Amino acid sequence: MTPESTSGLTDYGSFIAVALLVVLAALLIPLSRSKLKIPVFLAASGTLVFLIVFFWLWPTITEISIAKFGSIKTNVEQAKTYLNQMKDIQNQVTEIKGKIERDTQAASQLQAEAAKLRADFEKAQSERQPRHITPEQAAKIINRLRPVQKGPVSVTAAFVDSTDAKDFAAQITDVLTKAGFNLVKSPKDFLSFSIPGAFMMLRDIAHAPSYAAEIQNAFNDEAGILLTGESKPENVTDDAPVIIAVSSHP
Repeated sequence: MTPESTSGLTDYGSFIAVALLVVLAALLIPLSRSKLKIPVFLAASGTLVFLIVFFWLWPTITEISIAKFGSIKTNVEQAKTYLNQMKDIQNQVTEIKGKIERDTQAASQLQAEAAKLRADFEKAQSERQPRHITPEQAAKIINRLRPVQKGPVSVTAAFVDSTDAKDFAAQITDVLTKAGFNLVKSPKDFLSFSIPGAFMMLRDIAHAPSYAAEIQNAFNDEAGILLTGESKPENVTDDAPVIIAVSSHP
């Protein structure tokens, strides 16, 4: 029902109420002349009074009803709007949380990668540091090798290797000399070695002099220096059956 049609009904309702009031007043004439019985008058007047009140109050009733329906409709629309806004906010919060989680995972991954790069760099830096034997390590190696049966040993560094290789070879020579070994000159000069680090050249690993293994164990146990054995009969002589070759930094 539209507001225009409602306005028309309210105007007619007022006229109808006035007309019914006139009818009620007209009934008093036959009642006063005893032409209309009281029970009939009471029944008719009761009905007329109800109709008069109804039509007289009809504009107010109609306007209240429309206002209420309008208020209910408005509240429902507002509730729907609030619900939609809450859903939008919830979706935005979910999206933001997801982005935060993704950013956190990415940051953790970057931190892990950075930590790995740092560890690799520190390891590389450590490996690039000049090799050396500390005084404590040297003393332990010497104590280990002093009671060992001695034999000739040669310590040599390749000609083209760095100063680090030559200095490290000099430290090994000093430890073996103090331990009582007979240090001999290398049978030949080596331009370079194909094996990095420090290793031991022997005529035959299976039949190497007993002190060769003692030297390997002492350097490995007390200083962490691994002198791997290599069969190099072309480089070994009877005067130098054990040759410790110091090559580039591994």
